[in-house]
Amino acid sequence: MSENNIEFVCIGAKAFVGGYSNKNGIHSYLGDIEKRNPRPYDPKYNHGLCDECRVEVANIWLKSICEERLQSLSFDNFIKEKSLKAYESAISFDPTDGKSIMFWSKSPGTGKTHLSIAVVKQYLVNYMLAYNLWGKEFSSHRNPANIITETELIDQIRASFGEDEGESESEIVSRHTNVSLLLLDDVGKVTFAKDDFLNRIYFMVIDRMYNKKKSLIITCNSPLMELSRHIGQSCVSRLYEMCGSNIFEVSGKDYRRDSK
Repeated sequence: MSENNIEFVCIGAKAFVGGYSNKNGIHSYLGDIEKRNPRPYDPKYNHGLCDECRVEVANIWLKSICEERLQSLSFDNFIKEKSLKAYESAISFDPTDGKSIMFWSKSPGTGKTHLSIAVVKQYLVNYMLAYNLWGKEFSSHRNPANIITETELIDQIRASFGEDEGESESEIVSRHTNVSLLLLDDVGKVTFAKDDFLNRIYFMVIDRMYNKKKSLIITCNSPLMELSRHIGQSCVSRLYEMCGSNIFEVSGKDYRRDSK
């Protein structure tokens, strides 16, 4: 595609951004010349990434961090009448401002994880649509989001105990927190005879996100204050500051039972 003697080529036409595989075809991109010229010495060519390919990258990122059964969850298929305030707050939530958000309910199956996955999905799509990239720059760009359940995180750390090789406790935490948006799902599920271990792990995770001004999404089955024994008072204090008014009870019946 060309205009004013300028050829616009979606960089997916060659390698689809650094090894990502686009099986649905490549599309031409017509964009802003001034913003999308990775070769200033050669103004005839302006390599960009079309919107369809950008969304495909967002989908690839989501699949790499999200269980298959959860990948179809979105704002479109959430029954917003169940918990309208939480839904409206989630759909308008912008992780790019460094704020965090928490969804809780005493009952399971109310849609806490559903809303959280929808926030992550929307964030990845918006991130890619707004990203002003050059092919070489994006080739080494990593997924800006991550999803981990409490059980998965603790299991990974416990598995590292006594290992001479492999990741350390600190390295595991660093790997999961080296993102702009982290979803910590099902906080409060793991129990120990003593709370020191959980308090330490959560302080490492939350303090790193807090100090870097990165965003967290937290889901749990109790109000934040009731998590103090599980995650520690210092973490509760940080989360109050990080979330502000973005703490919502997701009410309703267990949709898993209702769907049968």
